[in-house]
Amino acid sequence: MIQLMLELASYLKNNLYGEHFHTKTTACTIMGLLTQFFAIAQYAWMAIMSFDIWMTIRSVTPMSPRSKGKTQFTVYCCVGFLIPTICTSISALIETQF
Repeated sequence: MIQLMLELASYLKNNLYGEHFHTKTTACTIMGLLTQFFAIAQYAWMAIMSFDIWMTIRSVTPMSPRSKGKTQFTVYCCVGFLIPTICTSISALIETQF
């Protein structure tokens, strides 16, 4: 949802102020990196939720709510935020170098 609001804000800013896409400004770079981060994070969390649903359905024995809850959530958060952060950081590093 944040990604869609970010893209809408970027679209409105570019159309209202008449900036062109070929100009390389700091605001344009930041908006691009944020859009990339939220898009990757969206797909990462969707993959995590699908994996969690698959693990829940495939398990034969019911899991107690406190047995793996915090550890599993911590791993999911690390994957859900760390992968998009690494990808966006690499893109930002490449953007600043060239």
